[in-house]
This record gives sequence, C-alpha cells and structure tokens, in this order.
Amino acid sequence: MRGPTHAWESSPTNSGPTTSPIASPQTSEPTYATPSPPGEPIAAKPDTQMINLLAQIRQHLPVGILSNCTDALNDDLKYHSIVFDHVFPSAELGVDKPSPHAYLRAAERMDIAPDALAYFDDEPTFVQAARTLGMHARLFTGPAEFSERLLSFGLVVDPQAEVAAESQKAAPE
Repeated sequence: MRGPTHAWESSPTNSGPTTSPIASPQTSEPTYATPSPPGEPIAAKPDTQMINLLAQIRQHLPVGILSNCTDALNDDLKYHSIVFDHVFPSAELGVDKPSPHAYLRAAERMDIAPDALAYFDDEPTFVQAARTLGMHARLFTGPAEFSERLLSFGLVVDPQAEVAAESQKAAPE
C-alpha cells in the first residue's frame, strides 16, 4: 500500500486553538451542531491559505476536524464559512486528544478504519497518539510542507491557489 486510502488534512485553519482536521471517504453534508449562544466573540482570524487547501482537498475527499474544544467550534466554523464534512469537537465526543478514544470515536463515526486515515497535527503528542493507533500521522509545520505530504499520498494540491467560495460550501459528491 502506497499510503493511506483517505487523507486527513491537518493544520490550524485559524490562529485560535489547535485543530486537527480529518477526512473520510464518506460523502455527507457538512455537519454543524446547534450554535453556541449568539453574541460570543470570535477572535481567531482564519488562515486563508489553509482554507484554500481545505477546499482543494474537499474536491477529492470529504474532510473533517477533530479538536479539543467545546461545541463553539461548530459556530466558529460556520461564522467564518469554513466547511468540513465531519466536525468532532472533543466536548461532543466526551474525550480529549491525546486519548486514543478521541481518535477512535471520530474514525468510528466516519466508519473508517484508523489505518486507512492520514492525520496531521501541529502538536507532537497528538501525532504520536494517532500513530499508536496505526494512523498515518505527521507533524504539521506549514502549508507548503503539508502540501508535499499530501502529494506523497497521491493528492495534488497547490498551497498558493485560490479556490472559489462555492467549493468551500458544497460537500463532495
């Protein structure tokens, strides 16, 4: 096997708390939980380069996010028009990374075996935890290196490309 059969895009899509995106072969509409109370400030500024990479990946694979946070993640993503096919705030999973249960619950909800997933994170402890489960886990260091890692899995993306807003809103077919 050349690599994982499904890529997990990972790197923060904003300058806020660390987020760990994941991807699955399942096709579904983007998932949003009930929004957090209105009026909550959303301080993080989105990283447009990573949002563009996310949109490019979503043209080939559904993508998700696993993050140690409350359900406010759903509201923040919606506010910034950042679309994932699967959203897993740890508050909804009932367990935080680096517990193996966080990764396993997310993989189970996507109906994907852990060894069929690639996982990227900017936190070495979380990368190591994913590796112990058989995931193709890599440390995220920036968009260019991330793009090279995806290429090694057979997925071609351009970290400098701009993607039309429509591709960020529609779930892959």
